[in-house]
Amino acid sequence: MSSSVSVEVKNLASPDASWAFLDGSERVAVVLSSCALGRGVYLPGWRWSEHARPLSEVDSAEHIGYVISGRMAVCSRDGLEVEVGPGEAFLAAPGHDAWVLGDEPCVALDFVPAALAETRKTATGEGRKLERAWPCSPSNHVETGGRQ
Repeated sequence: MSSSVSVEVKNLASPDASWAFLDGSERVAVVLSSCALGRGVYLPGWRWSEHARPLSEVDSAEHIGYVISGRMAVCSRDGLEVEVGPGEAFLAAPGHDAWVLGDEPCVALDFVPAALAETRKTATGEGRKLERAWPCSPSNHVETGGRQ
């Protein structure tokens, strides 16, 4: 935090940035001096590689997240697939894919250091292009909730 700012308050109802994905899912974010906080509401059937990547045309960035409701699968670049749900925090390295599981939206928070937040303000930020298929399959799936 900057030495001139002792307390910062922002509301996700008045975001600094917002995204609408191809399927109608949405993400908003506020940027504080030391980090950005985003909230995504991802609809059933949403998948990053299908509904977000075509807009950004770049590989996914690192995500530090926390699921409020619903469930999501996250697949690493090397093919490890995990399931995350309400109350679970996760870290996904760059190059991952993610998708909503089940019939209810997944609502999740994500946290980004401020230095990286500026590069994520638009859906068309810079990054490495992804040129391969995702390696995820049911055999790579791991449920979380203390059961890794």
